[in-house]
Amino acid sequence: LRKQGVLERIGAGVTLGGGGSLIKGAAELAGQVFCMPVRVGRPKLVNAKQEILNNPGYLTPLGLLHWGKHSTDVAEAPSLASMLRLDLSRLWEAVRGAFRW
Repeated sequence: LRKQGVLERIGAGVTLGGGGSLIKGAAELAGQVFCMPVRVGRPKLVNAKQEILNNPGYLTPLGLLHWGKHSTDVAEAPSLASMLRLDLSRLWEAVRGAFRW
């Protein structure tokens, strides 16, 4: 990070996520390595069982679910049937092309 000039641009500190961030002493070690404040990130959940999901190990899957929810439009998603028709059409064209003399 230092070699790439990124470390100097981190202003507020480092946030650790994932199950490994719960290892005893991980935040302190990261603070020594980066020479800046370190905290353990936790999901911010609404209407969920906080005691179960308020764990850094769930940050990635919950973040991906959040991203997927807000970045895709279900109405525009192709149906399974239309995807199968397209795949079969492509397969048929490949087979026809392979047997052209």
